[in-house]
Amino acid sequence: MHFAVWLGLFPHVANAAGCNGGKCNAPTTYTAMSIDPAGAAPEFVKSTGFSAVLETAIKGSVNTVRNFLGSASGNKFFLYGANEADVNYAALTTAWCDYTQPDAASRSSDCGTYEKDAAKNYQFPAYMVSGRNSACTCNDYTVEVAPVLFRPDPSDTASSLWELTSHEYTHAVQKAFGGPMPAWLMEGGAVHMQCVMGTIRPAQYGGPVAYSECFKTGGGRSPGIIPNVVGIYSRSDAVNWLTLYGADRACGTEAVPPYQQSNPLPTDSAFREGDYIFYDTGALAIAFAIHKSNRTSSDFWRNCSGFWHAHQPYGNIDYSTGWESDVPEGQGWRKALADFSGYATVAAFYSDFESFVRPNGGVVSEAAVLAILESDASIATQAASAASFAARGPLTSCSSAAQAGCPAPAPTPTPAPVPAPTPTPAPGSPPTPAPTPSPTPTSPPTPAPAPPTPTPMPPPTPTPGASPTLAPPSVPGNTDSAVKAVDIAGALAAVAIAIL
Repeated sequence: MHFAVWLGLFPHVANAAGCNGGKCNAPTTYTAMSIDPAGAAPEFVKSTGFSAVLETAIKGSVNTVRNFLGSASGNKFFLYGANEADVNYAALTTAWCDYTQPDAASRSSDCGTYEKDAAKNYQFPAYMVSGRNSACTCNDYTVEVAPVLFRPDPSDTASSLWELTSHEYTHAVQKAFGGPMPAWLMEGGAVHMQCVMGTIRPAQYGGPVAYSECFKTGGGRSPGIIPNVVGIYSRSDAVNWLTLYGADRACGTEAVPPYQQSNPLPTDSAFREGDYIFYDTGALAIAFAIHKSNRTSSDFWRNCSGFWHAHQPYGNIDYSTGWESDVPEGQGWRKALADFSGYATVAAFYSDFESFVRPNGGVVSEAAVLAILESDASIATQAASAASFAARGPLTSCSSAAQAGCPAPAPTPTPAPVPAPTPTPAPGSPPTPAPTPSPTPTSPPTPAPAPPTPTPMPPPTPTPGASPTLAPPSVPGNTDSAVKAVDIAGALAAVAIAIL
């Protein structure tokens, strides 16, 4: 077992110039990235001694997730081998700095030194996604690219890295949909994708693993998703963990959500500093939303009327003091989640989920959780299917056309009428004479009316501080839906999150 693992999303450091301040975990609003089922694979840069076997496993997992979710633009992998000589990291360090601090004139003098030294003088592993926003786009905080850094432990296997990669590449894709996005939907979403992709994990990398089994014993934090959720909701100090703590994630002691300032999370090692909320409870809440929607995981991730593709960035937020939970009902992630799950509000969704996890003062059973999951067979079929949605993005505050969501499906052409068949005369009957065409009166053509003179309209006056007006989503397409088979019988460059 590793002493510590750096896993998840790097908090973002917002550029204050023109972006209204910032903090170490400023809410991510807009993105210059795009998502495309036919997009290119990410580039991989590695230290000279990085294992070819591990690299192959990582690339294989990325391609599996790309097939299902599509390819995120602005994405590059940086693979740091442990305990190598300085010279082995030279090209990797240059590539890292060129990518994360592209403006050489303003680049920090020690760029890449920490990443190199942490691998050269290896102490603990890291698997994480960052977001570069070296300059504001359209005067708003906008993620430009999503570098993925891997510093595996010497004991890591190809199998373990295959699974970790499915989690981290999911984060890269998530960043192409804008935000702000609550921690539980980011981390829980990546855990959920681990379980989905696990159903088609190649045997050479320890698969396949059934979807239900992943919820019972997998998800990245032993002993498993269900046991970890049951564990925190069984505590004597248990509260509605997801509702109260799931959206906003503290950044050390620098930035702590308002509620947590007066109601800090438990600090005992068993609680894992909220990981069981963001990762495990988040994954279960996503499965719960899918269940309530009576739709599928494929719909949640890929359908135009699913959660991710229906999400519209919410820009009316303060990057210095704002939090993901500040997004109001009917906007951003709250609207997308409520619409997908069938609830009027996210507050109603939270209430129903908390009642499901803590029924009548008790705690949910494994059987009750398994009963709401899609069947193992259905998930495996979905996981193997290729994404087919229309490419979308970037989602910046001045790319309103891109914010219109999925394009409407092409209309189905109206078939030409089929003429009635000519009856065949009975033997011996006289032939039926051809009908005489009726004369068509000729009239002079009607001249086309002159086009109306357009009346110029003054541009709208923007309201200071207001979020940009987003075009309403078009009619959702259903090109990536799958038939839901219900199993009735089974009825995250500055700070990382240290996980013990």
